[in-house]
Amino acid sequence: MSRLSRLATMAAAGGMVAAGLVAAPTAASAADAPPANIGYYARGYATNVHLAGNAIHSGATANSQIACTNVSGLDHHNSIASVDLGTAGSIGAATTKATSATTSTRKTSTAKTTIANLNLLNGLITATSLTSTASAWRLPHAYRSKATNTFVGLSIAGNAIPVNVAPNTVIQIPGIAKVTVNGQATSHTGIRSGATSTALRVQLLPGNPLGLDLGSDVIVGRAAAAATRPQTAFASGRAAGTYVSALNTALTSGFTANANMPCNNGSHHADVAAVNLQPVASVNGVASNTTTHVGADTITAHATNTIASVNVLAGLISVGTIKADATATRSQAGGSTTYTDNSSFGSLSVAGFPLLNANVAPNTTITLPLLGKVTFHSVVKSKNGIYVAMIKIEIGAGNTVGLPVGTRILIGYSAAGTKAPAH
Repeated sequence: MSRLSRLATMAAAGGMVAAGLVAAPTAASAADAPPANIGYYARGYATNVHLAGNAIHSGATANSQIACTNVSGLDHHNSIASVDLGTAGSIGAATTKATSATTSTRKTSTAKTTIANLNLLNGLITATSLTSTASAWRLPHAYRSKATNTFVGLSIAGNAIPVNVAPNTVIQIPGIAKVTVNGQATSHTGIRSGATSTALRVQLLPGNPLGLDLGSDVIVGRAAAAATRPQTAFASGRAAGTYVSALNTALTSGFTANANMPCNNGSHHADVAAVNLQPVASVNGVASNTTTHVGADTITAHATNTIASVNVLAGLISVGTIKADATATRSQAGGSTTYTDNSSFGSLSVAGFPLLNANVAPNTTITLPLLGKVTFHSVVKSKNGIYVAMIKIEIGAGNTVGLPVGTRILIGYSAAGTKAPAH
């Protein structure tokens, strides 16, 4: 072979090596793709209204939500023809959706809310339409998020609001309300990102001529989204004041002062002044709180219910204060969940049982002929959760309250745990 031929052969070989080097980034790109599992959260709703003075307490309308899941390709929709907000005003047709999606470069949670024909505060705030959108996504090496609001024909107190109104603009309607327009909040860390968009938030001022009390709060057009690191579990549980399971009787009640556990970072609160469980009990000063913390190494769920006083059957059981407090912690690496029970009674007395007091041992059960079986500081642990009921009443035969045998009453309840994500 001539020298020229040898050089040509070497050049061809060199070209083959160069081609191999060019192809290498393709394999690297696959390695850089988003992880197979992330945590998706998205929620959109049209309105949420609290009018102080008990005029109207409206939860989220046309609510769409995905949460506590690793599943991509979800698409949840909701709609409503109109919403009457009472003294606060009204909206026309509203649509919401919450989605999770995957492309070759990112995984995204998105929420979107669209509302038509807004009229609030007797025409002081009007709009032809508004749209709120929130997105949070995972790139190969970073989390990002975005919140936007768009408006058509928005007018406040007779003034046209520009379509490019700055985020979180506050407009005062003198003597009536403070209005926050184009509310936006975003965050991103090494393990999650989140975004919340609120088209309008109206907070009533004292002495307003509409007769709406101070503390009245109207949210219109909300979208929220989050993307989290891959998780081996999500938080679960709740805190609540009371619960009654009864058949064929008027004394049937779901969870009162109920605060559900956020599946990811966040907190919930609920409270009521009193719960009437007559003819069995009266419960006063009830507050519930739940908190979830997702850290780099662990996920922690914490539920607390507090009650100021409980009176069962005119003093048969008297309690000064109750704290039902449960915590569940699990490693992000997986494995078992550990539980902590910090529940307590401030004071406790039971007629005919002088030795029972606030230091009663967990799962102490007595039988009261007038009522049935009563368990104090009931604690149940399972593979995925801890459940605490500070007073658990199971109505027995011969009771004097006229309830069916087997009726179950829980007072002072907290539950905390973790659950495997859906795939």
